[in-house]
Amino acid sequence: MTVGAELKTRGSCGSPDEQRSPSNSRSVAVSPCHHCGVLERTTVGVIIPAYNMADCLDRALCSLAMQTQPAEEVVVVDDGSQDTTCAVAHRWRGVLPIKVIRHEHRCGIGAARATGIAVLNTELVAQLDADDFVTPDHLATLRRTYLERPGLISPRPLHWYGGLEVCVDRTHDARPLPGAGHLDQLLMRNYVLVGALYSRRLYEDVGGYRDRNITYAEDWDLWLRMVNAGAQVVKPAEHTYIYRTGFPSYSSGLDWDIADVEVLDRFLAEIESLGGTAQNNTARYRRVAKFALLGRMGRRYLARAAPVTLDFAAATMAKACLGNAGSLTAAAHDPDLGLLILTRNPDNTDNLLLLSSDQSRVLIRAGLQEHRMKFIEVSDESIQVSYPALQPVAADEKFDVVSRSIATSRPWENLLDDRALS
Repeated sequence: MTVGAELKTRGSCGSPDEQRSPSNSRSVAVSPCHHCGVLERTTVGVIIPAYNMADCLDRALCSLAMQTQPAEEVVVVDDGSQDTTCAVAHRWRGVLPIKVIRHEHRCGIGAARATGIAVLNTELVAQLDADDFVTPDHLATLRRTYLERPGLISPRPLHWYGGLEVCVDRTHDARPLPGAGHLDQLLMRNYVLVGALYSRRLYEDVGGYRDRNITYAEDWDLWLRMVNAGAQVVKPAEHTYIYRTGFPSYSSGLDWDIADVEVLDRFLAEIESLGGTAQNNTARYRRVAKFALLGRMGRRYLARAAPVTLDFAAATMAKACLGNAGSLTAAAHDPDLGLLILTRNPDNTDNLLLLSSDQSRVLIRAGLQEHRMKFIEVSDESIQVSYPALQPVAADEKFDVVSRSIATSRPWENLLDDRALS
């Protein structure tokens, strides 16, 4: 079933029980049903995985209690914590429609989220990390956005460094480029926030979170499968998610590059069997995924390719790019990317060149810093569609103003002050 057709199978055209509002029902988002002209409603469940989060879980749950359109269910999964995380979650019974589940042993954030989703009875799933929190209109904004354009809804975040220092999170603020493939862009960089909202049906159709252990970026792994299945990434205009930095979390101490490589390698290994968008143009998405790997691995990627000896034409072209000021240090050939040439500048910095398969032109010229590609010049038309996704989208100026005064005269201002919840 396509993502856009999900809403057509539910809601006001269903059974009388589906249409009846219970006496204790909470406020929910509504949208006209295109089939029968009456109102359709959706239900949202929030899942919060938590490991040793007793010191900050209250803040996350408090922000859910302040929602203008509350969640129908909230599930906290204590992933084998050694502190009082479970007891903190239980305190919110009677305030929130909360379920608390405990893993006896730590299973990992992907497994914790999967446990939470398995017990939800709602149509939509919204994710929230225990060390983050949301503004009062967060769930209302995500529901409205989903009803307007069903897909993978990524909230736009503000980055909180503790105290009252809040700014626009430019890393996750990028929005997909119009008219360009979402899968191309998502392969280049994970710009879907961890606090995304999606339908339970979509989650189950793509297999949910992996059973196998994934070091990091388990959410990016899931987003790739959702977008490959046809989901479009949609971001609302408002910033409603407060993404906290500088607090111990699941991802503390993990090497992001290594984990990103793990996700991209898995995509390449499965591309023949994924179906969906990737199946329609395997060569294209293999190339984009490898370019994403090249960006993260830099010179290390050459070890994956077959070493070659440059012929006169390729060597001449490479030296021309260097302005005769550097030296060639290594060359290798990748069947999907082309000829890769590593060069050394007089100041001992490195460049990486990618030549076309016929070695007639330079497709990419990149400087290398700490093994990663930097300062990239792209002339390859097949990559230009996804390359701009590497650049963060400049946030609207009005949101910079909001971020500097976010705590002023707001009913939830105390959530930005650690002392308020101590």
